Amino acid sequence: MPKAMKRLLVLLLALASAAAYAQPARERKLGPGPRMAPPAQRQMPPEERERLRRDVHDSQRDTGRVPQRPLPPEERERLRRDVRDAYRERPERPDRERNR
Repeated sequence: MPKAMKRLLVLLLALASAAAYAQPARERKLGPGPRMAPPAQRQMPPEERERLRRDVHDSQRDTGRVPQRPLPPEERERLRRDVRDAYRERPERPDRERNR
C-alpha cells in the first residue's frame, strides 16, 4: 500500500474518532460509577435511624433470628475438642483415599 494511502487512512480514522468523541454525553439518571449506582442519598436523621434499627431488631427477634453472643473461652475450647473428636471418629469413606 502506498505511503499516501496509509496517511489518508490515518487521517480518516483520526477524523472519525474525533467526531465520535465530540458527541454530547447522554444524560445519566443514576449516579456516577461503572455500575450505574444510584446517587448518594442524604444522611438519615438519628431518630429515623434508631427507629429503623429497632424495627430490624424486632423483626429478627420475631423470626427467631437473634444475633449470637460470643462463646466464653471454655465453651469454645470444649466445642473445638468435640468437633475434633467427632472428625477423628467418623467412618472412612471407601471412595476416598486418605493421604497421610
